[in-house]
Amino acid sequence: MFTLKQMQVLEKVAQTGSLNGAAIALGYGMPTISHHLRSLEQECQSKLIERSSRGTRLTLAGEVVLREAKVMLARAESLEKQLAKLREADSISLRIGTFASIGSKLVPYTMRELAAQYRVRVELTEAETSEILQQLADGNIDVGLVCDYDSDPLQLDSTKVHAVELFSEPFQVLVGAGTALAQKREVDFAELLEEPWIMSRVPDEVSDRVLIRSCAQYGATPRRLVATDDLGMIHALVSSGQGISLTTRAAFEGYNGVRLLPIKQRLGNRRVWFVRNKQESAAAALSCETLMSDYVKQRKFQQL
Repeated sequence: MFTLKQMQVLEKVAQTGSLNGAAIALGYGMPTISHHLRSLEQECQSKLIERSSRGTRLTLAGEVVLREAKVMLARAESLEKQLAKLREADSISLRIGTFASIGSKLVPYTMRELAAQYRVRVELTEAETSEILQQLADGNIDVGLVCDYDSDPLQLDSTKVHAVELFSEPFQVLVGAGTALAQKREVDFAELLEEPWIMSRVPDEVSDRVLIRSCAQYGATPRRLVATDDLGMIHALVSSGQGISLTTRAAFEGYNGVRLLPIKQRLGNRRVWFVRNKQESAAAALSCETLMSDYVKQRKFQQL
C-alpha cells in the first residue's frame, strides 16, 4: 500500500536531484529516505530512481509514479484544509473588549473557565470605554468590560445594549510609599493641586474626567506629567515618587511600593460594567457574564 510519506520522499528527490537533498528538505535522516524509496519500489515492482556521479534522476516508471504522487499530495493537502475549516467551524469564537486595569483581574479567570465548558477561541482587544462601546456597536467584539462614574453615567441604548453592573468602588489617589503623602490617613484634594498627575492617553477616560472636574472646582487644571495607560509605567513612576494617579483599589491591588489614599472630598465611584449586544445569544457570551459576576462576588470587589 502506497503511503503519503513515500510520495513526499519521491517528490523531494525529484525536486532536489539527490537523496541527501530530500533528507534535508523533509528533515529526515538518510536511512529513512532510503527506506521509504525501497518500500515504494517494492510496491511498484519497478526501479524508480537511478543514481550516478551527476546526481539522482527518476526512471520512466519513477516519472509515472511522480505524476500520480503530486495528485495524491495535492488531494491530501486539500483534505487537511477542509478538515481544518470544519474544526474551526465547530469551535466557538468569543471576542472580548476590556480596559487593562480590570481586564487583567477578570479576563484570565474567565478564559480558563470558558475553556473548561466550551471549545472556545477567545480574542482580546484592549481599549478604553469609548473605544470598546464603539467596537461593540460596529460588531467587532461580542462582549466588553467598560466603566463610568456615578455622577456621569454611561449613555447606553437599552434596546441594543445589555449592561450589568459588576461592582463599584471610590476613587482614591495612588502615591509612592516613600513620599510624604503616604504618611497621611486621608488627603484633602486641595493638597494635590500642585502635584504632577499621570493621566490617560484617551481624553475622555473616566478617571481623567473626574480629575479635571475636581480640579475645576478649585479653579485649577491638572498638572500633567505624562499620558499613559500602561499600568507598569504608572506603577514605576508613582513608586519612585515622580507623580501621582487617580485610580481605584481594584486596579492596583497587590502592587508594592505604592499606597492608595482615601480623599477627604467624595469624588464619586467608578462603576465597572459587563456589556453585550442584546442580539448576542451565544452560550459562551452568556456564560462570560455569569462567570465575571460570580468572580466579582467571590473576590468581594465591592468591598475593596
